[in-house]
This record gives sequence, structure tokens and C-alpha cells, in this order.
Amino acid sequence: MLKLISTILLAALALCPLLHAADDPALDAAKYPQDTPQKAIESIIKALDAKDFAYYVTHLILPADRERLLKKYGTAENYAAAKSEAAQVAAMQAMSDVLKGLQKDSKLSEGEAGGAKWTRFESKKERLQLEKVADGRWAMNLKPPGEVPRK
Repeated sequence: MLKLISTILLAALALCPLLHAADDPALDAAKYPQDTPQKAIESIIKALDAKDFAYYVTHLILPADRERLLKKYGTAENYAAAKSEAAQVAAMQAMSDVLKGLQKDSKLSEGEAGGAKWTRFESKKERLQLEKVADGRWAMNLKPPGEVPRK
């Protein structure tokens, strides 16, 4: 009997990541296109302005950044709830404003490092790096640009 209970508990624990993934927002390429760096930055801005933080953390940043944040917050919904607090909303809006400035007035450069393609938007004060992920979408790298791209 103890062996049966242990087997059931281990199976349930193995399914936990799948249950969290099932709660994540579905990819919506029509609402948030990411097939080019320019469309990806527009989608990031759109999600931040709409306070769609669960979608942002699930689909608009690099998978390595997503994993790190979900390890900290547990789920995309927990991340969204934390970022929906007044001080955090202001910080996310400030990020959106920076991205809007980069989108409007920046120098664009492209390259490849470590097998990953990247595009940088750079102004005198700010930089943003987007990277092409395995499924062909472009996603934001939360690490400072200039570091080796992560897959």
C-alpha cells in the first residue's frame, strides 16, 4: 500500500510542471506577433501597456528568463499578480516608455553569437536586445545587451 501511495505521489509531482503550463496563456500570434524584431517590440509594449503580464512572462521574454522568473514566482499568474501591485505597475509602465523611445529613436544592429541571432535597439541612454528563439519568434533578453545570447 505504501508503495502505491509513493507511486501516486511521484506521478503527481511529475505532472506539476505540466499543470502550471496548462494555466499559462496560450500563444497568440495574431494579437502579439513576434515574427520580426520590430513586431516583437510592438507586442512587448502592447502587453505591458495592457498589463498583460502573464502573457509577457510566458511568451515575450527568452525561455531562460521565463524559467528564472517562474522559479521565483511559481506561476505566470503569480508573476502577473506581483507586477499588478501599484509600485510594480509604475515600473512596468516605465519599461514600456523606455521601449517606446527605443522603438522611435534608436540605432538598429543585428548579429549572431553562440548560434543565436540577435537584434539590438540602441539609443544614447538605453539598449534592448531581442533574440530569435527555437520556434522562430523574437523574444526580449532581460540580461544587459552585450552579453552572450541565451537559447
